[in-house]
Amino acid sequence: MIKNIISILLILIIPIAASACWSSNDLNDIGIILGMGIDKDKQDKFEVTVQTVNPSSSNGSEGASKNSSYILHCAKGNSVFDAARNISKDASRKNYWPHAKLVILTEELAKEDIKPYLDFFTRDSQRRKTAYFVISNSSIKNIMSSEKDYDNVPSNEIIKLIEESSINGYGVKSNIRDFIKESEDVSGVSFMNCFTQNCPQDKIDKKSNNTLSNVGIFYKYKLIDFLSLEENRILNFIKNKIKNPVLTFEYEDKTFTLEVTKSKTKIKPKIEKGNYTIKSDTNIDFNIVEYSDNYNIENINKNDLTKTVENSLKSSIMQLFNKSKNIYKLDLFGFGNAFSYKYPNILNLSQDQWQKIFVEKVKFQPNVKANINYTGIKIR
Repeated sequence: MIKNIISILLILIIPIAASACWSSNDLNDIGIILGMGIDKDKQDKFEVTVQTVNPSSSNGSEGASKNSSYILHCAKGNSVFDAARNISKDASRKNYWPHAKLVILTEELAKEDIKPYLDFFTRDSQRRKTAYFVISNSSIKNIMSSEKDYDNVPSNEIIKLIEESSINGYGVKSNIRDFIKESEDVSGVSFMNCFTQNCPQDKIDKKSNNTLSNVGIFYKYKLIDFLSLEENRILNFIKNKIKNPVLTFEYEDKTFTLEVTKSKTKIKPKIEKGNYTIKSDTNIDFNIVEYSDNYNIENINKNDLTKTVENSLKSSIMQLFNKSKNIYKLDLFGFGNAFSYKYPNILNLSQDQWQKIFVEKVKFQPNVKANINYTGIKIR
């Protein structure tokens, strides 16, 4: 009996032990890719730049030699995959993609249909669908060579900028999977962060900062135009993609700085007799964190202040909606999706058909309700 049990255990254990690490890669043989840039040259060839970990970099003590934390490799090809594979002509290590969290497109490339380029990332399970896609109006080499003293790996720096700026409502925290989902929805509108460098092109060096400048508007996978960061923040209020933004308002000739602690928007679409109406109710709670006067803030009329906040936000929302309809002629708010949840027949429309309905028929009624949580105590 005991022999039978031992035999069974051996039968179970040996295959497990034998199969361990069957697909492992020796660290000495791979180049761990952190970020990637895609561009085209004048001959319409794809140019791919990858940023890999430099295994020989040192973060030693002060005075010790310090190599760069990353290595840039660049290659060209007839497709993104072809160019990426041709990097082997320049790099002695095999490309290792699971750690790649950032993909940078040049602005000119983004104006094309970028859907075919996404195929490179969605077809292979080794490449992350959670990587961020961003636009750069600087050259790929410049933006991937920018080093800050506290983070000298540009790809990591840009990822942190995306995550930190999203707290204040600037930019979009959207990965490849999110971007594709938005692009395939009935509205067909998606967004991508755009980064630039805060110095003239002829003075760019490794200490030039990468800066989030605006947000690209895509329709059917093509870059159409840009939203300012302030406009995109208003959009994030409606889409419930905002955490703790800081807002400033003028009230009775004084500047009040508010920190939003809670924001929630509910969308209510309605189709009646061929009329498309959508209502939004945005509720925000905020603290007063700074104000430009010496008198006791308790003396102000808080109802008047909240009304000022409500009216200002409502006005900004309507301005963006009108711009969306009259200038871009695109459903930036994604209202088509809200209608499709309640009226599934909307899904039978093409994206162009929905945009026509949005521009010609959709009426928007935003409402904002603000509440002061805390005014703070001024120390004299």
